[in-house]
Amino acid sequence: MFLLHPQNIKIDTELLNTLEEKKKKLFRYLVYERKYNNLKLFRTYLKGLLRLQDVMNIKSAQFEANSRQEAEIYTSNLAKGLDYIADEVINNHCINSPKDIIYLHYLVDPENHAKCNATYRKTQVQLGKLNPPEPHRLNSLIENMLFKLDEINNSILKGIYLHHEIVRIHPFTDGNGRVARLSENWVLMFDLYPPIVISSPKDRQNYIRDLEASFLSLENNPEENNDATTKFFNNQIKRLNNSLDYLYVRLKM
Repeated sequence: MFLLHPQNIKIDTELLNTLEEKKKKLFRYLVYERKYNNLKLFRTYLKGLLRLQDVMNIKSAQFEANSRQEAEIYTSNLAKGLDYIADEVINNHCINSPKDIIYLHYLVDPENHAKCNATYRKTQVQLGKLNPPEPHRLNSLIENMLFKLDEINNSILKGIYLHHEIVRIHPFTDGNGRVARLSENWVLMFDLYPPIVISSPKDRQNYIRDLEASFLSLENNPEENNDATTKFFNNQIKRLNNSLDYLYVRLKM
C-alpha cells in the first residue's frame, strides 16, 4: 500500500474558499449582530452545534451497531470522544501523533482496544474487496500519514485526508470508521468548523461507495490523481457545507 500523496488531491479551490467565507460570515454574525442579544445568539449557536454532534453520534451508532443496546454503547462512547476533542481544542491541541489516534480508539471502542493490547491490530483484516496493510506495516504507515498531513495547509483537506487514510490503513480490527470520522472532525473543530455529519442511510451508502471506489482506484494507480478520490473529498466538503448552512439558518431564525 502507498499512501495518498497530498499533491494528488485535486479540489476546486473556489469551493474551499466559499466554506472559509461561510465560516467567517457565521462568526461575524454571531459576534457583531446588534439586533439580538448576543448571549441568546451564542446559546442558539451552541444548541445547533450540539445538535449536529448528537446527530453525528446517533447516526454513526445506528449505521454500525448490530443491536439497540450496542447502538446505545456506541453513542455514549462517541459522545465521550467528542467531549475529549472539545477539551483538547480548548487546550490548543490538534491531533498530531499516533498516541492521539490510539486514544480515540480507546474512547470509541474500549473493548476492542483492550484486545489489541492498547495498540494497533495484530491480525490481517478484510476491507471490502481490499486487503489492508499487514500489521507489521501499521506503525510506519501511521507515522508517514501524519508526516504527509503536515504538507496540507488547508484544514478541510487535512481533515478529510486523515479520515480517508485512517480507514484505508485500517489500523484496528474494529472501530476504524468511528476513529477516522472523529479524527477528521477534530481537525475541523480545531479550525472552528462544525462537524461533518452523514445524515441518512442513503447518504451512508454513498459515503461507503465513494470510499471503496477511491481505495480501488488508488490500489490500481497509487501515484496518480483519480476521479473517485476527488469525488469522496468533494462529497465530504458538501457535507461540511450542509453543517455550516444548518448553523447559519438556526442563527437567523
